[in-house]
Amino acid sequence: FPSHDIPLVVILGGVFYFRTKKGAILSLLIGISILLGALAVWNALPPEVQLGKREISGTVTDVDTRLEKSNVTIVDDDGESIRLQLRGNTTLLPGDSVLVQGVLKAPEDFVTSSGRIFDYDRYLLARGVVGIMQDPKIEHIEAFDSFSLTRIATKVRFWLRRFLCKSPPAALLAYTCK
Repeated sequence: FPSHDIPLVVILGGVFYFRTKKGAILSLLIGISILLGALAVWNALPPEVQLGKREISGTVTDVDTRLEKSNVTIVDDDGESIRLQLRGNTTLLPGDSVLVQGVLKAPEDFVTSSGRIFDYDRYLLARGVVGIMQDPKIEHIEAFDSFSLTRIATKVRFWLRRFLCKSPPAALLAYTCK
């Protein structure tokens, strides 16, 4: 049966299974909540984002440095997450305030090494990222000066990367080192 009939099946099944007034009310509430949840998911559209040349101030929430690239995620003043794709390593850490200037673009799908098309837009949207900037101009406004476990974990990751890249084990070469 079609998936849009699931709430109706839950309601009718509950009425016949419980055969009491309380059972009917319970199954009706469950069916309605499933229906409302399905409508909420169906109506969830990606937010409208102003693409093009922009200047954005925000806070760094994630830093991922691999090989010769860094991906930095910031949350702007409107609460939108934006992925910054940088060449080389970065000194930014979670919690830092930044001002970035660049061209905000929608993510584009790409073909993986196995020949499959990777839906990069959906992947980033599932993580709350609404756009990407490649090699923007970044002004480091203020470093985060309070205690943060995320910031400490990022510093440890960076330190391990520097330490391991001096004489890396073969398994870690491709993942962490240049």
